[in-house]
Amino acid sequence: MKHCFLPIVILFLLASVLLVGCRGTVTFNEKAAERDKAVAFFKGAYPIAKEIREVCNDWNDFLKKGVGYRDNPIQTINICREFRSRLEKLQNDLSRLYALPQLRQLKSDMALCISTGISAFSLGEQCATKPEFESCNQADEKILELNRLIMVLTDEWDDGLAHYNIKPSEVLQ
Repeated sequence: MKHCFLPIVILFLLASVLLVGCRGTVTFNEKAAERDKAVAFFKGAYPIAKEIREVCNDWNDFLKKGVGYRDNPIQTINICREFRSRLEKLQNDLSRLYALPQLRQLKSDMALCISTGISAFSLGEQCATKPEFESCNQADEKILELNRLIMVLTDEWDDGLAHYNIKPSEVLQ
């Protein structure tokens, strides 16, 4: 009886170790499915990130023309409303995207960029309407914050692509 008991215990221990060990590993199919979800996220997020960047570039181009909040308030109000509207449209698109746990910070920072931009252009409109130093200063600070967030977003974007070994051409297809 003792001779049969020992091999059974050893077999049981080996089987339990194998089962526990296999549960913690990720199969190739699971990795591929996760990567496919990441590619889908980046494909959906790319137009949103591009539009955020374009809004900032368009604002910078507007400022390069030498137009300030006080110089042409009607034009500034219209531009701020247009840019705010463009960013508000992105909120729904972003909320519909599924982000894997590793990409949730990127999605969260994209949402922060959008809300910061909306806030900045609301303050810009307020500044053009009633040019007070405080509201104009706050609008400029928000724009600077938005530009800083875009740089962070770019780094996180690159890190996400590298983490999943995604080529930019895959996102642009």
